[in-house]
Amino acid sequence: MTTTTTRIRRSEANMGSAWLPYNRPPLKSLPGPLAKLLTEHDEITARLEAAEETLADYRDNYAAKLKEAQDADAQANADAARQGKPINATAHVDALRIAKENAEATQAAMTQAKSIVFDEAWEARDTAREDPKYATATDKARAKIAEAAAPLLAAITAATEAAALEEWVTESLPYDTTAALSVNDLMSPDGGRTATAAQIIAALTRIAG
Repeated sequence: MTTTTTRIRRSEANMGSAWLPYNRPPLKSLPGPLAKLLTEHDEITARLEAAEETLADYRDNYAAKLKEAQDADAQANADAARQGKPINATAHVDALRIAKENAEATQAAMTQAKSIVFDEAWEARDTAREDPKYATATDKARAKIAEAAAPLLAAITAATEAAALEEWVTESLPYDTTAALSVNDLMSPDGGRTATAAQIIAALTRIAG
């Protein structure tokens, strides 16, 4: 788990993992060329996985497939002989060999294509990194938090003053307007040592309690 000055992230930065679909921002929020390349990368990845499964089937079951092809050739040749037709001695075996070679070539081509697209997407991301609009958007969003925090802090101060007055009048407690929370109040309900923004806000509503 990594941290910035204010925010806790779920995972460590990892060159590969950030490109996985479930670790990416919505494609509509990315530059068009990068979004297009990521979409192509996803499509090629799916096709590569299918090609690898096909090739694995040929490699794992080639002996059985070869026996079937040889039997099919024997039957076809016998039928051709009975009908006086030309005999293609190894038609099924040849077709099996070509299919396996095509599966190997497809897997290799998909692997190379995925690597090329990944490199192009990486270059597109590097180009996007130079665009200041992302940092600008973050700064503007954080500025809005600061703007929203001011009235919230004022409300918290008013609430603690009201609670302190109530406690002095009704319970003879010393007048104390301290606005502080126990660290435990900011922890996750499951006992974790982090809290979401929503949990923190919920805790703040109880500060004058």
